[in-house]
Amino acid sequence: MTTGVHPSYPQAAGAVRDLVREHLKLTDEPLLLAVYYAPQRDEQDIFLFEVIDGFGADVIDDRQEIFEMTYAARSTFPLAPGQQLHLVLTSLPEFQEAVREKWPAIRELQEAIRTNHYEVAFQAPGHAHLLEMLK
Repeated sequence: MTTGVHPSYPQAAGAVRDLVREHLKLTDEPLLLAVYYAPQRDEQDIFLFEVIDGFGADVIDDRQEIFEMTYAARSTFPLAPGQQLHLVLTSLPEFQEAVREKWPAIRELQEAIRTNHYEVAFQAPGHAHLLEMLK
């Protein structure tokens, strides 16, 4: 499919919000920003970008790659056959560097924001500037 709009976006917004609520329960690495978005790849899949305080011991990837993990369906997050959930996770320092240096994952997220194929699932108080950095 080459429409540029995911068939799962924005239909999975409720499931994504539920997942983000679960992530908010993790207090050792607090969630600062969560964005559900639809990039121009893997159109059948669901994408969630999160900035997490202390994630990965705040190490900045020297290959300019933000950590991305894919999941198949689970009882807590059902997916259609062949569909995957992509969790794109970064720390605050890595996020800031990635935005400054325009890493590929950031450019992909910015394109989804530019085309209005995104939803802010969570923004921590005092961290509104993180979303603004992406615009």
